[in-house]
Amino acid sequence: MDKRRKRKKAAELPYRTKQRALIVDYLSNKEGKKAPAAQIIRDLSTLDKRFTKISFYRLFAERRYFEKEGNVRIAVKLME
Repeated sequence: MDKRRKRKKAAELPYRTKQRALIVDYLSNKEGKKAPAAQIIRDLSTLDKRFTKISFYRLFAERRYFEKEGNVRIAVKLME
């Protein structure tokens, strides 16, 4: 039996880029450039049906753009 080949991602999905840009804009307008993750998700998830909790947490995990603070209640801070 042959193994399945992994699909290589050529480029990032356009809605993911839009979602990251919205988060960066949202955090840059906040005082201290940080906000609770739940609040960000609540405020921005209504803008597109593809913006799910999982997609937000995957973006929050990217260390190039965001920094997580806390263990139970996660606050997301914009990297400088």
